[in-house]
Amino acid sequence: MYYFVNFTYKDEIMEADPDVTLLPCEWVVKADSKEEAIEQIKKDIELDEILEIREISVEERIIREQGDLLEMVKREYLYRRCGNMPIREYNKISREMENNPELQYLALKEFNAKQRLTKRLSRQKGFKDMTMAEFNEKINQLIDAKDEEEFNRILKSIQKG
Repeated sequence: MYYFVNFTYKDEIMEADPDVTLLPCEWVVKADSKEEAIEQIKKDIELDEILEIREISVEERIIREQGDLLEMVKREYLYRRCGNMPIREYNKISREMENNPELQYLALKEFNAKQRLTKRLSRQKGFKDMTMAEFNEKINQLIDAKDEEEFNRILKSIQKG
């Protein structure tokens, strides 16, 4: 059985600052009972207050996981596109993305391309001699390639090592 647990907590770093308020948090926990779900959370976090605890259906768990996945895709896209931007501008673009399905589509499209290219690049001769930084740089170059000629030139540069 799975439980949705909505609670507040304060971690060690936050305890040193009296101006910091409690953080809200939501977890989905697999347990045999509500009490066991709470005990599992207490192993990792010092709970302050449990706001809600209830059984959660598989459909709701799927929706929550899909939402988390989309958030991760959007963060990765924004970081890649706006990584050197001041935080204030980054947050503005992030809020715009929430209301712009076209930007969300571009983020998903780029994420899927990155997954395919990661698999393809890992099959290239010369791949095992690369560092992770070089690997990520090549993936980004392949994503940004303007045409097939540039794409193939990048792949050949990996084989040459």
